[in-house]
Amino acid sequence: MEDVAEEELQEQEQRLNYVNRVREKTSEAIAKYEKVKLKSAARLFQYGMVIGLDGNEASGFRPKLLYCIPNEIPESETFVCNFCFPEVNLWTPEHFYEESRRFLDGELFSFVLTSETGDRRYGWCKRYLPSGPEPRLPEALCIVSSIGERGMYEQLLRALQEFRLHSMECCTDLMEVAYARPMPAPNKEVYIRTEVPKLGRQTIILKRELNSTFSVVPYSQLLDHLSVAVLLQAFGAMLLERKIIFCASRLSTLSSCISAMVALLYPFEWQHTYVTVLTMSLIDIVEAPTPYIVGILTSMKSFLDDYDLSEVLLVDLDNGLILKGMGDESRIIPEKIQRALTAALKCDSGASTSAKRRNNRVVSDETVSEAFIQLFVETCARYKEFIVEQDGEETIFKREPFVKAVDSQSIQLFLDWFSQTQMFDVFISGKLSQNVVSSAKFDQRITEYQDEMKSTRKVSLGRNKKRSLGKKISRFFRESGDKVKRKFKRFSI
Repeated sequence: MEDVAEEELQEQEQRLNYVNRVREKTSEAIAKYEKVKLKSAARLFQYGMVIGLDGNEASGFRPKLLYCIPNEIPESETFVCNFCFPEVNLWTPEHFYEESRRFLDGELFSFVLTSETGDRRYGWCKRYLPSGPEPRLPEALCIVSSIGERGMYEQLLRALQEFRLHSMECCTDLMEVAYARPMPAPNKEVYIRTEVPKLGRQTIILKRELNSTFSVVPYSQLLDHLSVAVLLQAFGAMLLERKIIFCASRLSTLSSCISAMVALLYPFEWQHTYVTVLTMSLIDIVEAPTPYIVGILTSMKSFLDDYDLSEVLLVDLDNGLILKGMGDESRIIPEKIQRALTAALKCDSGASTSAKRRNNRVVSDETVSEAFIQLFVETCARYKEFIVEQDGEETIFKREPFVKAVDSQSIQLFLDWFSQTQMFDVFISGKLSQNVVSSAKFDQRITEYQDEMKSTRKVSLGRNKKRSLGKKISRFFRESGDKVKRKFKRFSI
């Protein structure tokens, strides 16, 4: 077992104290959200909105609610309009219509709202320029739901924009019909039928993914914006449940990259405040005492100078830089895991910048996702062995034996604090109560990994040979990654 330096032990003590403080502050709110998440939804979404801009070039513009289903919503809910145009108050009169032209082809993004009571809601937004004479003002379509079903809602938004090109009435009719439909069960479809003038009867089929974690997540965009080293530092800060701010010049960049970062935590989930784009009215969140992941537009970044960011990781997505941190981000993830992930992600990042990028996107997304799943397989594969019945009644998780079951001391230190984070605690609590169904892919990878280890032991019997963690992940990526690439080779240019 490798030696651990005194500096590492001090950092370990600090991390243990930190995750325990976080858990004490946030456990009650998170427990409430876990109960809400298990409820079924009677409707396809909570609110549907069409948002425009009101005002003029001289006095400035502000978001205005043009249409909403249901027709009457609490005044407190109209603040969602600001998330669709968070930067409009920074547009100067002389550049306003120039800024508006950015929406000619449409801009798709999402945001997540986490209340103080633990309620979490997802907003899916499509900004565009409606048809009509110049100069035109942009509009936004927005869907708000308690369920984070990315692919399904983005498909609905594209259909709504297409109907909006015909008329506002066609768009709102479709939104009303969709609102009245129930949320389908995972892996099931919902049919939305409506009439469109000159086009006749139209049917839109929306499918809810079996696991929304893997629903059209643009993992590979992370490699377009961040080097592998910076990505791993940001990922380490997420595992430790620190405060993280991402900044970028475009809402779509913030939305896609932050969504991908959070999805990389699978089978675990970020349990704290999560807002993909901050509006000026919410910027005070950056001084919250509990962990958060938030995004802010580069045009608003100067406002952060008024706040204490001493415990914040600030990541610039446009330039791929860490602008501010705690100083230990490169040491949060054990070195042997970092080496393996670096080899895997650098292998994949070459494809992400090629001319064939668009056609290889699905390959890149899957291989990036699998590399991080393998990280948790290698470190947490034996968690089920330590879920046991106590006195024949209560089922418990034996955390300390779970940590000590790993041979590597650096991995033990990692698991010691990671197993005390909120995300790990919620994962295990779900397993104990048998409420978690979203980790099927993870458990499948564990079974595959354990089968491989049994096969390896037979081959290596008598040789006293063990494959290191880094080599095992690297081997997995070479073999599984090559299979994925061969599978999608026909889509290449």
